[in-house]
Amino acid sequence: MGERVERPRGTPIPRIKGQRPRCEWCPKVPEGDPPEPASAVEMNQRNWSAYRHYLECKAIGQFPDDPMVRKNASIIRQIEEQAAELRNASMSANRMLRSLMIFGKS
Repeated sequence: MGERVERPRGTPIPRIKGQRPRCEWCPKVPEGDPPEPASAVEMNQRNWSAYRHYLECKAIGQFPDDPMVRKNASIIRQIEEQAAELRNASMSANRMLRSLMIFGKS
């Protein structure tokens, strides 16, 4: 798992009245933690190294026969699949909203 990284306070992000802050839905904030920037989790250097190795192996289609490589690849692949599901759900929701907006204008 990553490490918590404190970020300096910056300029507030403008949002529409009633819109939730970005940190409420940020994937970097673990479930159950307070939805604030200080709760965001970043990957540490070991995680980044494992991820870079995974990408290199995936690019050439060849992974070393090593238990740690298999374990890391399995975890990373699960995360990739979850991210793809979230992207697809988000795109479907956006398409639905656009169609409702077009329908409402008729």
